[in-house]
Amino acid sequence: MKHVILIFLNLIFSISMEGKDTVLPVNEDRLKTYMAETYDLSDIQFQSYLKISNDFDTEDALLKTRRMSASELKKQKKALYGKYYDAVKDIFNNEQFFNWSTCIERLDRYRTLSERLFVPRNKLRALYNAEKKWKQERKTMWNSSIEESLKHKKNAELLDDLQNRTYQILGQKDAEWYWQQKFLTDMAFRNMDKYSVSYNEGMAIAEIESEYKTKRFILNSDKSRRRTDIDADIVKSETNKIEAIRKAIPEDAAERWQTINNHTLDYTLRKVYGMNKEQIVKYKNAYNAYVIEEYGILDSKTLSVSEKEKKLEEANDEFCEKVRSFAPAETFKKWLGRRQYVFNRRMVQKEIRPEIF
Repeated sequence: MKHVILIFLNLIFSISMEGKDTVLPVNEDRLKTYMAETYDLSDIQFQSYLKISNDFDTEDALLKTRRMSASELKKQKKALYGKYYDAVKDIFNNEQFFNWSTCIERLDRYRTLSERLFVPRNKLRALYNAEKKWKQERKTMWNSSIEESLKHKKNAELLDDLQNRTYQILGQKDAEWYWQQKFLTDMAFRNMDKYSVSYNEGMAIAEIESEYKTKRFILNSDKSRRRTDIDADIVKSETNKIEAIRKAIPEDAAERWQTINNHTLDYTLRKVYGMNKEQIVKYKNAYNAYVIEEYGILDSKTLSVSEKEKKLEEANDEFCEKVRSFAPAETFKKWLGRRQYVFNRRMVQKEIRPEIF
């Protein structure tokens, strides 16, 4: 799990330091050599393919400027890839088309790894099979009857395994690009629905939030400075983040972003757990009471570690029972699983218990 966190922090940091454009330019000379060696394309085939590929890029770029739901964009991208495949099939022979289509798999990141970063086809097939195995194992796990909190832990372990396998297959540089792209793309899709924005606007938000999340982590990790100075810099950084968001996306989108982020907990409780306004108020009251009690326990100079663990568990149990009393029954189990996972992670982070839960 620690490996997962470190990988993502490194990837996010690379976004802020190396530039935010995840769309890589085409090197036609290298691409021509790659396509000839990988698919045995003739010069005439390559020139025809290059035009088809450029047409795809143009239509794709236009799609990403339009505001729609993430599901609608995925639907339109699927249709665009269908059109792309049909055009390529007309200029490739059967063997060429099979090898090409099973290399890029109708996925932007595979197409980039292949035709921008020139990763060999056998590595891309190995990567695809590793991802397929991960998806199958994750689906089986989420549908299983194991305790909900353990599902979150297992999910993190499966992701960690996939990341390790990705680095083994691609090597560090290409694997870092792959995870940066996957991470930001997932965020961009979520942002489309969360803030009613285009893919490009969602990506701009994702890049900026990732950059400032890293800055906050770096500030909080500095043990040599006074807490008051760190907090002051965090406030300044948050102000800079808001300014960056407002410069990057249209005003109406920025307003929605700020409104939702001023009430992040409300948004999560409503959208994810189906709570109404009255239930959200009750949740906040219960949570605030828990936070105050937790602070007192962790800050105690007289309690032993084992005593702190016992009291924190009791406080958490009391908080969960309060939520059970008013939360929608159909989503309480889902909330509880996530809550217990987060609680256990925090106990480890605060060195109350070892990482064995």
